[in-house]
Amino acid sequence: MVEAARKYKRIVQSGTQRRSDEGLHEAIEYIREGNLGKIVIVYGIVYVRRGSIGKVDRPQPVPESVDYNLWCGPAPMLPLMRKNLHYDWHWVWPTGDGDFGNNGIHFTDICQWFLAKNTLPPRVMSIGGRFGYIDDGETPNTQIMFFDYKPAVGFFEAEQLKVFDKLPADQINTEIHESFVAKAPEPSVPQSAEEWARQRDEWTKAIREKSFRGWPTETEAGPLDIKSVFSIERKGIRFSAYDFTSQPHVRLRLYTAHRAGLNKTRMVTLEVLDEQEWKEWLAAMRVGFADELDDQTLPEPNDNAFKIKQELFKKTKRVMAYFAPRGIGPTVWNPDERKQTQIRRRFMLLGQTLDGMQVWDLRRAIQAMRTIDSTSGSKLQIRSKQNMAGIVLYASLFEPNIERLDLWNIPNSHRDGPTFLNVLRYLDIPQAVAMAAERSRVRLYQKDDSGWRFPRAVAKKMDWPQKQFQVLTVSNEREP
Repeated sequence: MVEAARKYKRIVQSGTQRRSDEGLHEAIEYIREGNLGKIVIVYGIVYVRRGSIGKVDRPQPVPESVDYNLWCGPAPMLPLMRKNLHYDWHWVWPTGDGDFGNNGIHFTDICQWFLAKNTLPPRVMSIGGRFGYIDDGETPNTQIMFFDYKPAVGFFEAEQLKVFDKLPADQINTEIHESFVAKAPEPSVPQSAEEWARQRDEWTKAIREKSFRGWPTETEAGPLDIKSVFSIERKGIRFSAYDFTSQPHVRLRLYTAHRAGLNKTRMVTLEVLDEQEWKEWLAAMRVGFADELDDQTLPEPNDNAFKIKQELFKKTKRVMAYFAPRGIGPTVWNPDERKQTQIRRRFMLLGQTLDGMQVWDLRRAIQAMRTIDSTSGSKLQIRSKQNMAGIVLYASLFEPNIERLDLWNIPNSHRDGPTFLNVLRYLDIPQAVAMAAERSRVRLYQKDDSGWRFPRAVAKKMDWPQKQFQVLTVSNEREP
C-alpha cells in the first residue's frame, strides 16, 4: 500500500477512526492530567450478539462480479466453504482473526492511547475459543487478551455468543446503557417567574453545549444559498420547490403548495415528514405533479389524497410547506437495518446524533422559509408526529416567532426518542414542552393525556393563557 501510494503520488489514509473523536481527545487529556489518579489497568470490551454463520457441506459459488484471486490477495485461494463470501471472512483463519481483529482493534488502540503506548507490549497472553455453534467459523467468538505493559496493564475481552433467539421479558441488556450516566431527577415546579427563567436558561445552555454541540456555527454553516427548482400551477394548485444548504455538502429541499393565484398569506403551515409520511405525500402529489417529482422514487398514486389537498386549498388562503430533513425522503440512506445502525454510530463518533442534526436541518428550513416570497413575513405553524414531533419541539427552542406547534403522539420521554447526546442528564421531553409552550402555542394530540404533569403545572403557575398549552386526546393522527 505504501509503495503504491508513492508510485502513483496519492495520499492514502488508514486508521482506526476513534482517534478523530474529539470527545476521546478530551477524555485522554483529562486522565493524563491525573484527574482520575494513577492508572493501573485499562480494559477494552466488545460484546456483540453474533449468530451462527451456518454450515455448508460443499464449496459455494463465488459471485460472478468478484475476481476471487484478487479478492484473496496474499491469502491462499481456497474453495469457499461458507455461505457468505463477504464479512464472514472475519471468522476463518486464512483471512480473519475473530472480533479481536474486527471491532477489537479499535478498542485495543484506545487502550494503548490511554496508556500512552505506541509500541507492542513485551508479553501477550490470550485465552479463548469458538463456543456454542457448530458452523463453518474457525476463529474465537469468546476471547480474553492480556497486554503486559508497564506500569499499567491492558486487558481486552470479546464475546459474540447469541444465547437467545428471543430475549427474556426481564432482560436489561437493551436498557443497561441507561445506568451508565445518572438521569436528571424529576424537577420541581418553579414557584416564580424568576425561578422558571433561571431553570429554563440553565436547560437551554446545557442542551446547546452538551447535546447539540455538534451543530456548525453560523459561519461554518455558510449562507442558505436558496435556489428555486420549479414553480408551476396545475389543477388549481401552485406547487414550488426550493433547494438550500443546511451545512456544507448537505443540500436539502423545501416544497410549498397553495391555491393557484394566491400572492400572499398570513399563515404558513410547515409539515415535517418522516419516511412514511414522505411516501404518503409523494403518492398524493404525484397525481398532479409527477413530472416535477420524477427525480424521486414515486409510489403508486393516491387520487383521493390529492383531491383532499385540492379541496383544502380551495377553502383556505394558507400556504402549506413540506420538509424532510437529512436521512428522509430525497436524502434517504441505505434502508438496511444494519446499515442504519452503522450510520447512527458514525454520527455519534462525530459528537452528534442523526436526530440532533435533523433538528439543525429544520432550523435552517425555517430560516429559508422566512426569505421565500410566498412565505416570508407570515405566521408560522409547524406540524409533525411521533419521533419527528420531538425534532420539531427542539427546533422551536432555538428559532423565534413560531406561532404554534401541533404535535401528534410525541413520546413523553427520550427513552422512546428522539435520541440526543446527554439530554437525559438535564431534562426530558415534558420539560422541553414547557420551554416551548412559553415561546409558542403548543397542542399535543395524544392517545391519552398522561405524562404531561410538568408542563401543565408550569403553565398554571406562570398563569399562561389556557390555550398556550393543550393536550387533546384523539384516536388517530388527524387534527380534530
